[in-house]
Amino acid sequence: MEKKFGVVITCYPGDVHFAQASYMSVCHFLGPETRVCFIVDGDPGCLGEVLRDENVTTLTRQDVVDPRLQATGFGWGFTKMVGFWHSPFEESLYLDADAIVWGNVIEQFYKHGYDFIVDQQKSYSDAEIAFWFFAPQEIVKHYPDFDFAQFRARYACTGTFFARRGALDLQEWYDIAMLQKCDPDVFLFGGEMGPLNFLWAYGCQRELLRILSVKYQVIPVDHEDSELRQYYSPEALRANRIKPAVLHFCGKKPNIFTRSVKVASMNYFRKRYLLEKAKLSPWRAQLLMAWQDIRFVLVPWLRRGVSKVKKLLGLIPN
Repeated sequence: MEKKFGVVITCYPGDVHFAQASYMSVCHFLGPETRVCFIVDGDPGCLGEVLRDENVTTLTRQDVVDPRLQATGFGWGFTKMVGFWHSPFEESLYLDADAIVWGNVIEQFYKHGYDFIVDQQKSYSDAEIAFWFFAPQEIVKHYPDFDFAQFRARYACTGTFFARRGALDLQEWYDIAMLQKCDPDVFLFGGEMGPLNFLWAYGCQRELLRILSVKYQVIPVDHEDSELRQYYSPEALRANRIKPAVLHFCGKKPNIFTRSVKVASMNYFRKRYLLEKAKLSPWRAQLLMAWQDIRFVLVPWLRRGVSKVKKLLGLIPN
């Protein structure tokens, strides 16, 4: 693999246990020599034993000096934006913390000569574009020449993509991020997915960006258990019948309190990290995974549930 290429993973202390599994999947499928950069919103020490790997580097808030990126480059969804200008790699595969490599996705999908390679799942209706990305009737008020319908089959979940460093203009990103803050009617879903998809599409329309759309992201909750068991599970890995992809566990987060095949691959690499990198015994690894899931999955779920009940009872304002 060329030295100018690497993998970029973002995380914060609340999802670092997923990021460690993501790192483990990179080591397994792409090789332990693969260079990885973690963009950490918080103390990079949370990465633990990952930092012992000489092929691992980190980026934090202290590494960002541009005030525009300081203002818009961190927080839920936004931390990944730092990599577009500060990644140590000329070209990279980006992964959310809750995404893992599955097979040699580099070999099958990576192509030279593109600024971005993004996932391609379906053709989105206007209502779906408005929900997931941006309100079409609102975005054209600010960018009247933007032909949003031209890209309805190319909008993508931004949990993974291939990117060339410097492909996006920082000022354009800052402008659209400020629009998101100032006009809440444009980007209804929140996070970076709407603004980033707009920048990709608008840049492509103006022939400023070269973008390839390829179906390579698998979101387990959107697939049948039989398919996952056949191609995207630890069982499939042992039988060597995997299909190269990036598995992105967005939505309901994986935890060890379920035996569902929809979370099995993430839990598999979580445990492998604790056994092989952190050198824990099997029972200590299992206990730590349980503690992580209670703290970062079940407790937040209970808090949201209590908040909803209080709202229904009128104890707190909607």
